[in-house]
Amino acid sequence: MVEFRLLGEIEAQQGGQLVDLGHARQRCVLVTLLVEADQVVQVDQLLDRVWGERPPTRARDSLYSYLSRLRQILPDVDIVRRSGGYVLSVDPDLVDLHRFRRLAAEARDTGDVRLFDQALALWRGEPFAGLDTPWLADVRETLNRERLAAELDRNDLELSVDRIPQLTARAAEFPLDERLAGQLMLALHQSGRQSGALAVYDETRRALAAQLGIDPSPELTRTRQQILTNSATPAARFELPRDVTQFTGRTTELRYLLTNADGVAAIDGMAGIGKTALAVRLAHQLAPQYPDGQLFLDLHAYTPGSAPLSPAAALDKVLRAIGVSAIPDDVDERATLWRSRLAGRRMLIVLDNVADTAQVRPLLPGTPECLVLITSRQRLAGLDDARVLSLDVLPPRDAKELFGRIIGEERQIAEPGAVEEVLRLCGYLPLAIRLAAARLRHRSRWMVAHLAGRLRDQRQLAELHAEDRSVATAFSLSYEHLDSPHQRLFRLLGLIPGPDFDVHAAAALGDISLPEADRLLEGLLDVHLLQQPSPGRYRMHDLLRAYAAQLAKDTSALGQLYDYYLHAASVAMDLIAPQERHRRATVPSSDTPIPTLTRYEEAAAWLESERTNLLAVRDGRFTSLLSAILWRFLYIRGHHDEALTLHTRAVSAARESGERVLEGQALCNLGMCLERLGRYTEAVEHHEQALRIFRETGARQLEGHALNSIGVAHSWFSRRQKAMSYYRQAAEIGRETGTGVLEVFALDNLGIELAGLGDHEAAIHHYKRALAIARDELPYLQGHALDNLGRTFTQLERYDEAREYLTQALEIARKWSNRTFEIEVLNSLGEAARGASDPAEALALHQEALQLSEETGLRSELARAYNGLGQAHHDLGDENAARAQWEKALALYKELGVPEADDVRKILDIE
Repeated sequence: MVEFRLLGEIEAQQGGQLVDLGHARQRCVLVTLLVEADQVVQVDQLLDRVWGERPPTRARDSLYSYLSRLRQILPDVDIVRRSGGYVLSVDPDLVDLHRFRRLAAEARDTGDVRLFDQALALWRGEPFAGLDTPWLADVRETLNRERLAAELDRNDLELSVDRIPQLTARAAEFPLDERLAGQLMLALHQSGRQSGALAVYDETRRALAAQLGIDPSPELTRTRQQILTNSATPAARFELPRDVTQFTGRTTELRYLLTNADGVAAIDGMAGIGKTALAVRLAHQLAPQYPDGQLFLDLHAYTPGSAPLSPAAALDKVLRAIGVSAIPDDVDERATLWRSRLAGRRMLIVLDNVADTAQVRPLLPGTPECLVLITSRQRLAGLDDARVLSLDVLPPRDAKELFGRIIGEERQIAEPGAVEEVLRLCGYLPLAIRLAAARLRHRSRWMVAHLAGRLRDQRQLAELHAEDRSVATAFSLSYEHLDSPHQRLFRLLGLIPGPDFDVHAAAALGDISLPEADRLLEGLLDVHLLQQPSPGRYRMHDLLRAYAAQLAKDTSALGQLYDYYLHAASVAMDLIAPQERHRRATVPSSDTPIPTLTRYEEAAAWLESERTNLLAVRDGRFTSLLSAILWRFLYIRGHHDEALTLHTRAVSAARESGERVLEGQALCNLGMCLERLGRYTEAVEHHEQALRIFRETGARQLEGHALNSIGVAHSWFSRRQKAMSYYRQAAEIGRETGTGVLEVFALDNLGIELAGLGDHEAAIHHYKRALAIARDELPYLQGHALDNLGRTFTQLERYDEAREYLTQALEIARKWSNRTFEIEVLNSLGEAARGASDPAEALALHQEALQLSEETGLRSELARAYNGLGQAHHDLGDENAARAQWEKALALYKELGVPEADDVRKILDIE
């Protein structure tokens, strides 16, 4: 894509590089075609425009040579011969001349000053500078007139004292233009220079008389009279700050505000979120609708080194801005005068950096014709009838676009992964992104990955600064406006280990009551030092968390939080697995009340919402206890990777503290986790270590569970007799100690091995014994016996009975939210469906099991799902799909080192 610039020296730019367009005649040919882009220019016209009335003898040959060279140096531009001439096809917006004309026309249609400014900004000097032919001179004069007309039309929309130098220069260039003279007179009058305004009138009058023999027009004479009598309508003030050139995103927010643009709109959000940028962008877009002026006032609520403006001081500023010189002393009288002066006028007023409702209320007009845009870090709940918009951080796509605009697309494209990491470490906060990008822009030798490393190295806030701007300074101003209780809780919340929290955790951390914690959290939420992702849950922006953690010197409060977490987790697990209390560590009650947990669903929901926080704690004692409390929940919900991390840390922590039983529990839990991940050899080693510890410490029930787990690990290697010996020992300990859950698991597992040996009747007998115990004592454990019965009846080709048992098992798995067991049952149902000659149903069931297996990392069941899908595709006649699924199953079974790999090899006929 080539961009052409004609409004100055002739330039063509491709991929950021200037193209050498050759000598003057060749450039003149190109200009002629570009001025008439997408129109046929006859050969004779080209000759006349390039050489004038007397072209040289071989001008045609030269013209064809120039055209040929232009095609070579501009291969992406179409220059073709048509109907006795040539046409250059190009997007008009790639030629600054045509873009200028389009923008100017749109600006006139919409009354948008911003579009005029964009059009005029395209001019870099005299059009076609360096080229001179009679035709080009005529076009140049026409374009200069168009430029002046655009400037004058723009001035009619927005005339300010800042434009006096430009107007003066233009008036000297066009001394007979009365419209221009009138605009200069009004601008000088607005600046208080009445004599200068009248002098412009006199100079224009003399020029008109000397050169045209006429008097000034009635409009110009009327303007002079109004200036003389000071009766001219005060010139409108247009004081909006410059629009942010790199403004990115906020499409939805702008659309909402644009469609509700009347009365009062308040934009709130945390420091650095882009409130002012959005308000200014919106104000520029709406400016044409408010011809009586636009004002911008910073109320300095959060300005370093400045006190917030009082309502009286703010009213003084806005009254003087609209031409009032006699300002009353009383603030109420000023507010009344302000409202009276705005009556009947359409003005747009931006009140930036507002502290609270009390500061801004006296500044609100009494007329609906005016629009007030307010920005604040505080939620201004006291503003009646105001439309309120709370800004969030940028979506990743918009954040990436903003970053790329500042550092350049080439650097961004070169390191996409590093860019994404920088944006994540900046928390997608616009201020942070701008500052990070500025660091790169001024350090050309830095790679994006280098900046990512510096941000990652616990130095986010130190890196995010540029000259007088920094993220830390922006945050500190919000913090300093808090009272002492809010400051204390804000600091402590920086210590929260996970991403979000509730009022109970805040109360525990602060050692305060729930009502007090609720009050303080809502106060921090109102000033955007907290966010509320969902009802009852709070979180801090990552950078705010880092800032709060820097301020938190005393970390002793974490002990209170950890006690609360352990107590609440223990209560929740008593509801989820009540028969396994003996396998959980005992912890004392917390001083902080825990949430209402009386039902399984409530307990599971609380553990799921707090799971990340619980697992993020790095305290050794806490980790050991949590492993012994939370293992079953992580197991049944399929959080196997997280469980692996927790239990591995717990083993190390328990060993360091010398707590043998906790060490054994962590080893046993780690072994079960390794089983589910298919690491069976390691699982056996961990279980055997745990067994030794439990025997040494006399932990008889835990010894039984370790024996059962060792049997399971051996079962995966088809060591059936060895596995059964462990199960029988476990069942005996279960009966001896009255531990029903242990006996149920052992009987189930014995049944599995007996079925594998072909003794289905004995297997069914063991399953039904387990089912009877579970129904009497452990209703949530019935599912395993039902699943095993279903599998056995599938092997016996009694498919209706199999499906009946398995359907009951699936209901139990889903009722108790046991995702791991749900996957197993889905695969079992798929195998039963295939046996019952229902391959379509089998396909659907295995597909569902596959999806859940991928989500939970349950590799053994994932392989089983692939195998089942292969069988279903084969039964449906799709051999290619079947083979693809079997190959995936084989790869996984080989990685797991289990005998099922041999069965799949036979299907695929692989040695």
